[in-house]
Amino acid sequence: MSATDYKFEGWLGLDASSAEGKMVWKEFEPKPWEETDVDIKITHCGICGSDLHTLRSGWAPTNYPCCVGHEIVGIAVRVGSQVSHVKVGDRVGVGAQADSCLGRKGDCEECAMGKEAYCMKHFVPTYNGNHLNGAKSMGGYALYNRSPGHFVFKIPDAIPSEEAAPMLCGGVTVWSPLKQNGCGPGKKVGVVGVGGLGHFAVLFAKALGADKVVAISRRASKAADALKLGADVYIATEDEPDWAKTHARSLDLIICTVSSDKMPINDYLSLLRYGGHFIQVGLPDAGVLGMPVFTVLRSNLKIGGTFIGSPHEIREMLDFVAEKGIHPWVEQRSMKDANQAIVDMEKGRARYRYVLVNEQHLLIEEYSVRSIVVRFPVSTWRDRWTNQSAVERRRCRHALSPIGTRGMRRRSHAPEISWQTCVSPPAGLRRSSLFSDAVQSVSDFTDLPSIELLSIENHLANDASSLATLPQHEGFRLSFEDVVLKGLASDGGLFVPEQIPSVPASWESDWRNLSFEDLAFQIVSLYVSPSEIPPEDLKDIIRRSYSTFRHPERTPLVELDRTRNLYLLELFHGPTFAFKDVALQFLGNLFEYFLVRKNQGKQGKDRHHLTVIGATSGDTGSAAIYGLRGKKDVSIFILFPKGRVSPIQQAQMTTVLDSNVHNLTVEGSFDDCQDIVKSLFADPDLNSTHNVAAVNSINWARILAQMTYYFYSYFTLTKSPGFQQGSKVRFVVPSGNFGDILAGWFAKRMGLPAEKLVIATNENDILDRFFKSGGHYTKSPLNGPAAQGVKETHSPAMDILVSSNFERLLWFLTFEADGSASVDERRRNASERIRTWLNELKTQGGFSVTEAVFEGAKREFESERVSDEQTIETIRAIYTSCFPPNLGRGSAHSSKTGGYILDPHSAVGVAASLRSVERNPGTSHISLSTAHPAKFANAVDLALRGQDGYDFAEVLPQEFVGLEQKESRVTPVGAGVGWQGVREIVKAEVEQELQGLR
Repeated sequence: MSATDYKFEGWLGLDASSAEGKMVWKEFEPKPWEETDVDIKITHCGICGSDLHTLRSGWAPTNYPCCVGHEIVGIAVRVGSQVSHVKVGDRVGVGAQADSCLGRKGDCEECAMGKEAYCMKHFVPTYNGNHLNGAKSMGGYALYNRSPGHFVFKIPDAIPSEEAAPMLCGGVTVWSPLKQNGCGPGKKVGVVGVGGLGHFAVLFAKALGADKVVAISRRASKAADALKLGADVYIATEDEPDWAKTHARSLDLIICTVSSDKMPINDYLSLLRYGGHFIQVGLPDAGVLGMPVFTVLRSNLKIGGTFIGSPHEIREMLDFVAEKGIHPWVEQRSMKDANQAIVDMEKGRARYRYVLVNEQHLLIEEYSVRSIVVRFPVSTWRDRWTNQSAVERRRCRHALSPIGTRGMRRRSHAPEISWQTCVSPPAGLRRSSLFSDAVQSVSDFTDLPSIELLSIENHLANDASSLATLPQHEGFRLSFEDVVLKGLASDGGLFVPEQIPSVPASWESDWRNLSFEDLAFQIVSLYVSPSEIPPEDLKDIIRRSYSTFRHPERTPLVELDRTRNLYLLELFHGPTFAFKDVALQFLGNLFEYFLVRKNQGKQGKDRHHLTVIGATSGDTGSAAIYGLRGKKDVSIFILFPKGRVSPIQQAQMTTVLDSNVHNLTVEGSFDDCQDIVKSLFADPDLNSTHNVAAVNSINWARILAQMTYYFYSYFTLTKSPGFQQGSKVRFVVPSGNFGDILAGWFAKRMGLPAEKLVIATNENDILDRFFKSGGHYTKSPLNGPAAQGVKETHSPAMDILVSSNFERLLWFLTFEADGSASVDERRRNASERIRTWLNELKTQGGFSVTEAVFEGAKREFESERVSDEQTIETIRAIYTSCFPPNLGRGSAHSSKTGGYILDPHSAVGVAASLRSVERNPGTSHISLSTAHPAKFANAVDLALRGQDGYDFAEVLPQEFVGLEQKESRVTPVGAGVGWQGVREIVKAEVEQELQGLR
């Protein structure tokens, strides 16, 4: 490429409003070329807080037009003759400094000492500065950058580009003071602010060997993140009134990354021991911080500050990161979406650094396999290897041979394998699809079952949407699309988010008055990258999902008993009158969206056809069917236990006669149905031919969708007349498969101020027994008819012996209880522990967790067991004593007395709520109402028959009238058929459907 083959174009700020997302894309003039320069084709550029300060002229008047961005990584495309450490084709980076005097303006003590960052004669920032020749410096929100070679650094092969970029300013800004102030063994280090800079400081302090790392932030919402990053202690200054006194004189060094001039600096200084060091790196707009002089004098404290880092420190940091395998938390955003990205950055949505990506400059994707980096061009798998001949495959297999076999052990000294082609990436190719193809192809080429590929990491997956299987299983990262379409890992493992995002700092004010749909968009966007689903598409998916709901608030909150601060969250206003509509309407539209995209321009057998398989104890089946009926390229199979769902529930499923809907009634229990489904997902034959997908709550998208109503109900509660700001809130959840309450746990971990989550079980009480004893054991019921240990109750949707989502919670609790220093080691240990426990559950009927895991569970959960008799009593008691004033259309109540009518599952929750209220009378309780009472006529009639004003016909929605008399279609599955027999039924039914015979 010659010097004239490319243009310098980028996002320019023209005035202070550009910080509000109003930058414009324009061509600009770089500094005149000198033989000391390097031109960089930018692939990645980190977003730094300095960018926003500069765009709005926060520190000083900005010289507009200005192209910001000083965390630049890309490929050197032109190298001056006087530059010796870089050559064309190298992967290189530029940080916050583009130049200094380097002695060209007379002797410079700082430059001579290798302290170029402190040059006082001519310091040139990467943007909004002027070079020695007078030319303006322009940053990295652009296609190309030109910088003096002295400040251009080669990026070590072991560091992915998206991780290297934010290190070049954010990383070195905290690396420099940590090193200068002796962070290491024997030192106890505090980090103020767990954000972009702070998360680097925690990572580095831990890796440098500090005896103790203490993370300090305002709210407890970042505690889980800080501990995962490596912090030993977390201090939430707004949630712990006596934090300064509790932790006084306990630290040797504090790195303060906060840039607010209102920070409690005197309290921070009180944490330091005699002679301790307080180093400020955050810079407020006003540039001034008050200093409590007496505290400094009294404890002989050393107050200092550092300013980015000099070139030798950047090189030292990069080498250290490569050696230690440190991975910052980054989220990739498309360069074309830079305006929205800086707005999101300002709102605190990044976890913890945004990195802009120039997709057109990405010719090579990187994958790490243990200590080996395997580089493949974007086009290779799709265009040259995946669909090519055996000869081509043998060539690729030969190229991969140094990786080795089982465990992917390296057989040669080659640090990396590079397989490159000059073919440009196909239009519209997504990295998520590439990675899925790559994982399968590596498995094929090396004759390895996928379960052995334990170390493959997709370094280019966006952290906001990247998910991983529970690492005792496949262990490689997948995109949100892959997770939705797979549902369950091929070896039976479940998917979990690699990180749990925190809500933005201003979430309570920004989200308070949002509609349900708009709030869902904000929450889902924290997990789904706009590079996977563009924001407008995601908004449309959410809008269509909840347009089917009968109530304008979608999930209204009912004031059940004001004197007890007891509220009921009605979740049954969707098309099938059950809470599962919230998730399954969303999931059905996600399936449709991804399939339309996959099948664009394809015909016949080339089209991607999805076979959705699920088990139901009642409500999941109808909700899934209503979410997928009639959708193109999807077949849905629902298994339910014969005689163990209510007549209305069965009729809702079996009277749907669309050709893509298949109902199977199984002799046995719901657990038998679940076991069959898991076996089908683990079957490589069926997966390879039918693209099996999950619709049960094992599908991560269902958990994600359900988080919204926890936040929405909280906001509704805070606006109610009886609520006092700062009051505590408990959520009480009728629990069977543990998916609903798990969504509440994720919401709590994200920052929702829930004091406790209360699990309400019926007489199938394995969860209640666990949270009271720490033992997770199946047992035969004490009384009543049973099928393989499951008791039939008045709340059949909860008649479950083993909760499939419970292992997700156990994995997180085990991971957090592990004291190992390495995150990867903690993941491996947690995975091994979970695998052992699940094997004990299968072979010995149960297991007991460690004391640390049990204590972690009790900190966040309580549980209650509610008998059938108590369920009926609760339905009757609520009907005769609770007359909510704010009922909307669709709530079940007597038109004569106003008495509220619960379904039996909701009654289990309310019974548990009333017990919790007795123990915590000042706490608001939100009890989840999971189904409309008309779906369970027998239990409701048993409780209310003969009560004044009760008439079941009045309760029955019009949609249910005559439903049981309609034509139905169902396939029986006998007791001896087994999962293999069900597999053959699925294959035959799909084949008939595709041939148009149904």
